[in-house]
Amino acid sequence: MLIGLLLVSGAVDFIVTGCSSGQGYPKSEADRKLKDTRLLKSIRKKSQTDASAFFGQLDESIVQKILQKRDVIDYVVKYGQNDIADLIKVKMRYKI
Repeated sequence: MLIGLLLVSGAVDFIVTGCSSGQGYPKSEADRKLKDTRLLKSIRKKSQTDASAFFGQLDESIVQKILQKRDVIDYVVKYGQNDIADLIKVKMRYKI
């Protein structure tokens, strides 16, 4: 979510991420991974729209988790080049 926010806001042009080792998850993580997969599919479906509409559709608990990442949100608000920074400041009542 945070990577998408950085990219869609125009705050950054690209992000380099680490590579997977190719190994699977332990069986003890299977339930959590299934839950995460369902959540990501739901988010993906909602994200097939403009960014403002997308963030407006997110569950409040997800929005609050995003807003807790102050370093990323501060960066988006400061360097974002579209309406995402304004959306964060106004609609999400984010205080810098």
